[in-house]
Amino acid sequence: MSSLTARITRVIAMFLVLGSHALAQPEWRALPNAPVTQNRMDDVHFINPTTGWLVSNASCGGECDSYTGVWHTTDGGASWVLQFKASEYLRSVGFLDSLRGWVGTVFDDDRVLYTTTDGGQTWALVSNLPPSHPLGVCGISIVNDSVMYASGRFFGPPRVAKTTNRGTTWTTMDLSAHAGALVDCYFFSKDSGFVVGSNNGDYASGMTRILFTSDGGTNWVTRHAGTRLGELCWKIQFLTPSLGYVSIEGFSGGPTYYLKTTDGGVTWNDQLFMGSAYDVQGIGFASDSLGWLGGWGGDTYETSDGGSTWHLAGFGYILNRFRFLSPTLAYAVGQTVFKYSVDSIPAFWKMQVSGTIEALSAVCFSDANSGTAVGEVGTIRRTTNGGLNWVGQSSGTAVDLNGVSFVNPDHGMVVGDGGTILHTTNGGLNWASQTSGTGMDLNAVSLSSASLGWAVGNGGTLLRTTNGGLNWTAQTSGTANPLFALSFTDASAGTAVGGGGTILRTTNGGATWAPQTSGTLSELRGVSFTHSDTGTVVGLEGTILRTTNGGVAWSAQSSQLSDEILAVSFKNSAAGLAVGRYGILLRTTDGGTHWNAHSSGTSVQFRGVDFADGQTATIVGPDGTILRSTGLGVCPQAIESGDVNASGQITSADVIYMVNFTFKSGPEPLPIAESGDVNCDHTLTSADIIRLVNYVFKSGAEPCDVCALP
Repeated sequence: MSSLTARITRVIAMFLVLGSHALAQPEWRALPNAPVTQNRMDDVHFINPTTGWLVSNASCGGECDSYTGVWHTTDGGASWVLQFKASEYLRSVGFLDSLRGWVGTVFDDDRVLYTTTDGGQTWALVSNLPPSHPLGVCGISIVNDSVMYASGRFFGPPRVAKTTNRGTTWTTMDLSAHAGALVDCYFFSKDSGFVVGSNNGDYASGMTRILFTSDGGTNWVTRHAGTRLGELCWKIQFLTPSLGYVSIEGFSGGPTYYLKTTDGGVTWNDQLFMGSAYDVQGIGFASDSLGWLGGWGGDTYETSDGGSTWHLAGFGYILNRFRFLSPTLAYAVGQTVFKYSVDSIPAFWKMQVSGTIEALSAVCFSDANSGTAVGEVGTIRRTTNGGLNWVGQSSGTAVDLNGVSFVNPDHGMVVGDGGTILHTTNGGLNWASQTSGTGMDLNAVSLSSASLGWAVGNGGTLLRTTNGGLNWTAQTSGTANPLFALSFTDASAGTAVGGGGTILRTTNGGATWAPQTSGTLSELRGVSFTHSDTGTVVGLEGTILRTTNGGVAWSAQSSQLSDEILAVSFKNSAAGLAVGRYGILLRTTDGGTHWNAHSSGTSVQFRGVDFADGQTATIVGPDGTILRSTGLGVCPQAIESGDVNASGQITSADVIYMVNFTFKSGPEPLPIAESGDVNCDHTLTSADIIRLVNYVFKSGAEPCDVCALP
């Protein structure tokens, strides 16, 4: 081995041994390829850092339940496979090893537990439970390769099932003498452990209960009996044999608490989380000082001082379960999957600093760098460098601004409430008010040139200008329904959409508008055409419609959702994005034949989207939210990974570059971050460095070919 090779190898070894602990700090990140459900993922279980299962539930039935079932990963969450679809609501999951596992249900008394003996390839109902079995399984505790406990249910009856021989036989326990409802359980050993719940199954009158057994469930003692009405112990976590936590779901409307023990559960003490009501369920601590709470309340909260103070964590929505494998590795599930680790998970959607807390309603980029976002209280934000910086512009109004359109970096228009129309010819350095001739709220604007444009609004309002807005003329829409969006591909062909399933079409620049048959009464909120004949419409109740003949016929496409989809943007006939409520982010690369849900890492209601060039997209929403992503298009050709410094060859310099990026916050691999994904596992970690070292110095396997990941 050459001296250079030896030196590089020693440096890498040092970073691999020390760097991930001394330099890299674990973070919570949304897994970009994880499933996204309309309802909630209730539980997740890993048998090692890479192999795990989760249970997911939808709420809208029909095609919308495609994410309902058991999902499996073997690569630490980089990819997931749906193994099993069930009709029951799936609440819990646990595996003894890579083959034997169980999934618990919660609302079907006769179908409470499924099992697999082949790692989830096939599942069957457990048929040998005693008659006194739990009528729902809310919690599963895996003790070793033979022993499992299952507890439930959250509204009673309070029962526990136990196997000590991998499910060959079962014993059950009725704990009605101690509690009225059970949720979660945690066992230190085959004999000693806890179950948590309440004294009865009624939400309003229930009080928290924690029960303990040291003889495998033959005898139980009460370790905590709450005195506040309307509370239920939900999830339990032990960080060490002495240090443990229990979340409390409250129904009384008072302050919100959780429980903590420092003596192995002998005593439990109330910890104030919030002075008001918040529906807490999931709880997870990485240390005595650092922890998180989530649940049906919505957002996730974090403490870094042992619970003295709490603040928004900036990730997760309706989280129900945290699973810690170590203080630096954990998974959490809610509407999608989050991973706590030092891994560099590619952040395909990055939050940008908008400089405002006002809700943003629309965004338009005239090229990859020049963009404008508009929103409430007259807000206008402008970027000329792809969102690295957003600056405020003076609109001269305090009304809500709802739509924006630019034909080039200089010429643009903005519309808003009360018939507001603003115009700029210098990229927003100055905005001039124009006379619209209406007092109706205007919701959208579309320009086909610096002089020719259209605007739509409430009451079926349709306006047109042919001189850059010096004059606006009303056009006959033939409807009183509100119009929310419109799209023009040239000076002649345009489409407007609105309430009651309204679709209007013009082929003569708006001189006349004709209604089209949408096939739905749902409110339509967004439209995007890339050709005079080819377009997509989105709306409430998960509606997506597609035409390839200018709207002569519209066909429904499956979004697998039932919530509001509020905006859509295509930049060619194949690649498009749709966004909406609860952080909905749908992507298609085949014109909508398939729409795939992607994790945005947030749960806010997205209001606007612009797919600037088929590769770069920007999304806006409440509280000044701006998300930006690059590399979203279909890759025209594969990119060779490994040449991370873009020198044209793969050498030891690339190894050093990757070490600096991974462990010392150095620059990202070039030309795209995915160039560093040498082993193509959708993450950038030390494993990529090892493969690169083997290739450069030991004639190991070549780096794989990558493209911008979805």
